[in-house]
Amino acid sequence: MKRVTTSIKVNPELWKEVKIYCIRSGREISDYLEELIKKDQETHHYSKILKK
Repeated sequence: MKRVTTSIKVNPELWKEVKIYCIRSGREISDYLEELIKKDQETHHYSKILKK
């Protein structure tokens, strides 16, 4: 799968917690964030909103 490099602004304490979580669980941060985004897409039905 192709990925793009991007930049976002995140609360430093939250980012620190995410990094620690990913390290301890043996996950890549990119994979973790993609999983969260996909779950959000399913919950909020992005496809319906994007068709407007």
